[in-house]
Amino acid sequence: MRKKENEGPWLDYERYALGKCLKRLVEKYKIKTVLEMPAHGVKAMPSLYSLSFGQAGCHVVLVNADEEAKKAWRELGYDVAFVEADDLHNTGFKDNSFDFVWSFAYLPNEKNKDAYINEMIRVSKRLVSVFCVNGYNPGFLLHRLAHKIHSIDWTHGDQAFSFPNNLKQLFIKCGLGIAELGVVNTPPWPDSVGFRDIRLHKLGTTGKINWHSGTLDFIENNNVPNWIKLIYKFERLPVPLPLKLIYAHIYYLIGQKRGAVD
Repeated sequence: MRKKENEGPWLDYERYALGKCLKRLVEKYKIKTVLEMPAHGVKAMPSLYSLSFGQAGCHVVLVNADEEAKKAWRELGYDVAFVEADDLHNTGFKDNSFDFVWSFAYLPNEKNKDAYINEMIRVSKRLVSVFCVNGYNPGFLLHRLAHKIHSIDWTHGDQAFSFPNNLKQLFIKCGLGIAELGVVNTPPWPDSVGFRDIRLHKLGTTGKINWHSGTLDFIENNNVPNWIKLIYKFERLPVPLPLKLIYAHIYYLIGQKRGAVD
């Protein structure tokens, strides 16, 4: 039996802030078609990160989506398709198929990052984006220490890609122009120090969880808690990016494909 686990209030906030960010990107870049590859989860219910693209009216394709999440997408009635791909370096999509190709917190765990990014570029018409945990946030260091103190192997991939400059270098190496560097999920508290992560590791349930997502409740009831809206006002204060990088939980990079197809 899969363990039942609530995502919790901090993840509820993260999904709300991420959703607002993605909707801004839709307007800014005139995004109509989206591919998330892979559509997984990081200590959260998988395959929900692109929900706001669906809310914004985009056609969304999710690669290797979770079965429970598929049910949620169908119930919401968004324009979505699900595709299975054994090899993320050769997905089988046609060249120039999507306006926006992205992933959330996956890249650090990818073994062949060049091949992966090049596949994202191949299937994108215009834009490629990667969202990663921000290594400048104090919670990142505390999370690393938590793993060491409890003698649990680090399971979150190559730590170098928690820092934007390393991702920039990879994008440039693969032939992408840099369109935008930004941050999201910037509340007035540090990123997760890993208490739940450690607990789930010790219980041996990290891959066997039946998640309950408050975000789905908010969408279905059209009712976001006021505390989330209040914290989001703090997030949107016009603070310079170098300062926000100190307390942002997530950073993202958007690459522009050279010779982009309209």
